[in-house]
Amino acid sequence: MDSYSEQKKNWISQFWDGSVLQRLIFINVAIYLFVNIVSIIALWFKLDDFLIFYPNGDYTSVLSHWLAASSSIWVTIQQPWSIITYMFLHLGLWHLIFNMIFLYFAGQYFVRFLGEKRLLSIYIFGGLTGLGLYMFTYSIIPFFNSQGPVPILGASASVMAIFIAIAAYQPNLPITLPFIGPIKLKYIAIFYLVMDLAEIRNGVNAGGHIAHLGGAFYGFYSIYLFKNGKDIFYDFFPLLNKIKAVFSFKKGLKVKYRASSEPYSRSKAQSDYEYNANKIQMQKRVDEILDKISKSGYDSLSKSEKDFLFKQSTKNQN
Repeated sequence: MDSYSEQKKNWISQFWDGSVLQRLIFINVAIYLFVNIVSIIALWFKLDDFLIFYPNGDYTSVLSHWLAASSSIWVTIQQPWSIITYMFLHLGLWHLIFNMIFLYFAGQYFVRFLGEKRLLSIYIFGGLTGLGLYMFTYSIIPFFNSQGPVPILGASASVMAIFIAIAAYQPNLPITLPFIGPIKLKYIAIFYLVMDLAEIRNGVNAGGHIAHLGGAFYGFYSIYLFKNGKDIFYDFFPLLNKIKAVFSFKKGLKVKYRASSEPYSRSKAQSDYEYNANKIQMQKRVDEILDKISKSGYDSLSKSEKDFLFKQSTKNQN
């Protein structure tokens, strides 16, 4: 077997054996490379039918037109697959890099506290909610609908849903930022939401920032329901079955999860009141420990507090 075949086999193995977070990043990068490579080849060989040219001299492949979603309901009906593909499509390198860094940052914390299995659900449906708000806004507000169909692409709404979800779930989680130091996650989330609102007002990519807010709403609302005993992440899992082969935990393996492996699981004999009361009590203790870390550092925790936090963290990753 030559070196290229071995490298290709390693890439495939890393994709199938990797986490959901790694696969999401992999797919975003792969689609970016594919669309841009097709564009370059079409330009070199003067295949103008495969290219879209813009007034500023930029160009892209017609693939971007097929994969991007639209503000127009009619265009979307004609390309129904685009409601999913748009959230994996990037044309600009910096757009891709920023979204993937943000996805990795938010995804790591999301998986730590809420588990890997919920990550795909919030990525997909956060992106759908962002697209829904985008289309709704462009349909009813004269300032926007007078512009005609406007494409939308990128993972930003999905990433925003993940980030706001973990910020809503662990608002006091301390995050150390360069040149700033530790700051609670909720303040970072508020900063990004304010920036989106400001950019909408300034008219800079207003539609994209509207989609961000749609994703943010889904992230916040999903955690609101989750804290009140409604796991909306799993409610949508039946709709993900057709793409589950791509994001399955292990290729060719069937994995069964017991209800007890989930955070704050509900026993058959446990009432709704007892379930919610126990969950709230556990969350309260986690928040108290995180506040203590924020004020005095991790080393200030007692052994029992460290054991409790570790137990909750590993439980959420199952």
